[in-house]
Amino acid sequence: MRSRVLSTAIFRNLMGGHLSVSDTFWFGFVGVSLILNLLTLVLAGPLTTLSLTVGAWAAKSFSVVWLLGCIAYTLMIFRALWRSMWRHGFVNTLSIAGLLLVVALLGRCGYGLVSVFGTGLPMSRAAVLHEIDAMRLTLPRNIEADATLVAVDLIGTTYEMTVQLQGAGLVGRYVDLMDTEIGPQICATHEALLRSTAVERMETLYIANDGEFRTVLQADDCLRYLDRR
Repeated sequence: MRSRVLSTAIFRNLMGGHLSVSDTFWFGFVGVSLILNLLTLVLAGPLTTLSLTVGAWAAKSFSVVWLLGCIAYTLMIFRALWRSMWRHGFVNTLSIAGLLLVVALLGRCGYGLVSVFGTGLPMSRAAVLHEIDAMRLTLPRNIEADATLVAVDLIGTTYEMTVQLQGAGLVGRYVDLMDTEIGPQICATHEALLRSTAVERMETLYIANDGEFRTVLQADDCLRYLDRR
């Protein structure tokens, strides 16, 4: 009971701006941000699995709630840091820089929230790498009856996936997906990824018992198609 009252008092002092600027920034902002980042990484795998089993709407709903919580907490920390600065007379370059970092996190959470609904917004490189980390936690993953996704990576500006196929019968070749019917569909599905400056092409390496082949999708080709729609 005593620990609960103590923790509640600390939180009230933090949000009221009663703690020092240093404690407010390092404990309330940096410390909590690190915990949230760790939780995001831990939940990335289950969230991807949820999207695949239940549907994209479930993962999207979770993301909206998570990001709204991030925005709300960041606004409270901005208010707490502002109050602490004026309460303790610590308005200087360092404290203002701390406020700007809080604003940067607020912008990041806000952009993430908008991106959930706006599929045409480009993903940042950090978001692309986070998506890859999330996918890796679910691998290997069956994507078709005889096909298993075994690896995904960002090599330079190439988003590369490796698929293991069962059986034989493949002929070595290199296919541009924009020459097929499914190319435009993939462009629309991965628009945010392909609009990212971090990704210039998507490649999939298919490996079978008697050989391998690659499919490629150039971001520029996709964007020209998407912009003409």
